[in-house]
Order: sequence, then structure tokens, then C-alpha cells
Amino acid sequence: MPDTLHALIQGSSGSGKTKLLKIISHLMPDEDVKRYTRVTDNSFYNQQEHFFVHKLLCFEDMDGLKEDAQLAVRELQSNEILITSTSVKDDNGSIRGGERVVRGPIASLGCTTKGETYEDNISRCFLVAVDESKEQTLRIIDYQNQLSAGLVDKDEQKKITASVQNCIRMLQPYEVINPYAGKIRLPENAHKIRRLNELYQSFVKQITLLNQYQRKTDSQRRLITQKEDLQTACDILFESIVLKVDELDGSLRLFYEKMKAYTKQKGNDYEFTQREI
Repeated sequence: MPDTLHALIQGSSGSGKTKLLKIISHLMPDEDVKRYTRVTDNSFYNQQEHFFVHKLLCFEDMDGLKEDAQLAVRELQSNEILITSTSVKDDNGSIRGGERVVRGPIASLGCTTKGETYEDNISRCFLVAVDESKEQTLRIIDYQNQLSAGLVDKDEQKKITASVQNCIRMLQPYEVINPYAGKIRLPENAHKIRRLNELYQSFVKQITLLNQYQRKTDSQRRLITQKEDLQTACDILFESIVLKVDELDGSLRLFYEKMKAYTKQKGNDYEFTQREI
């Protein structure tokens, strides 16, 4: 589809960002995914023209990407094309000016410990904060223990993964129209609301596409969005949109809410020290 999605997974070190990215990417068909642990400055500009078209690009560590590499990713996200003026050799070995073109569109997933520093990246992405609560930690530890004890059926996991991949392979490209597009109003103080609204509408189209076997088409064979597609989009994106409004990133917000709960238990006039908190 032309309306692809981008997400930035934010959390502290060791919170499971990369694990989450790997699980999501492995549910996609392998032929559609490119995974990177490191990207050199000019590598994107030197790829073949159609190398990235309709691929999901996964970056395990956005913090390790230098500015030139981040710029290339942002351009592929927004403009879907990289055009570089460079020097090339002709058939006679003479050097002359030329152009290198690398095309999108791409979808992307990235991990970072400091989402608040990526101003340009965040405006193009849905921000996903890792759940770093004590309850989630206990659930993860319980799963790790079951895995070590041989209580997790790995073959069943592989079957489910293959089933999801095959379902995605069955999806056909459609143009999607949303007759309810003007019925949703996002928070006016959301971060760069123009881009957020565009992201939201793209997400609704993706949900409609996923439900294409249950959706009707118009006379031009365009899929028609239903009300439940918008409801699903709001349910899934609610916390991500809240993060767009919040001046704190996900891990800081979690800490702040825990601190508020702690001090409320102590009483309204309770004073605390930095070391105690």
C-alpha cells in the first residue's frame, strides 16, 4: 500500500524493546523484512533502486544511527525516494555527474532508549512505550521460567507464526476509502497533529485492508471502511496518541505516576528526598 506505517519503540535499557521488535518482525513474511543492527552513513543511498520497495525495515538500535543514516530513513518514510547527485564512471571510464535513485515506500520499526530526542523521527511514527511495570516484569519472568522448564510448546509457536505469515501473504493490495474520515477529532494539543492525523487515517486504512475479506468494495473496487475499523484504530492507538500529547516519554511517565501514588499513600503534606524517590 502507499499508506504505510512507522513505529518507534521506546523504553529503558533491558526493558525488552528489541525482543518486541523481533517478535513483530518475525510475524511478517520473511521476504518482506529487512533487519539491521547497524547502518553506515551512505549505505541507503548506494542500494539498488527497488531494494526497499514495500519492505519492513527494522532497526534494533536507532541510537546507533548517525545523522546521515537517520536522514535517509526519514526521507524514505516521508517522501518514499532518495535522489543523490554523485560522480559516476561512464563506459569509457570518464567520471561525470550522475544521479542515484532509491525508492520506497517502506514501513519501519525502530528501538530507542531516548525517544524524546528524535523530534523529526517521532513526528513520522507512532510512539510505542514498553510496559515496564512490576506486573509485566513478573509475567515475563514467569514465561522465561516456563520456557526453561520445557513447558512452552515451541512447535506450536512456529505453527502460529507461519499461519500469521501466510495470512499476510493472502492480503491483496486495495485502495481504501473511509466515509467516516471526518468524524474523528484528535486532541488539538497532540504533537504535530497534522502528521498524527495522517498517521491515524493510514492506520484505519491498514485495519480495513486486514479485514478485506469481510469488507465491501465500491464500483471502482475500492475497499470501504466500516465504523468498527475506526473503533479498533482508536482502541489500539489510544495510549500512543496520549504519548503524543504527553510532555514525558513512556518510561518517565511510568516513573512519575508511581511517584505520585507513593506520595499519596504517605499523606498530602509528605515531603520526600531525591534519594528516597
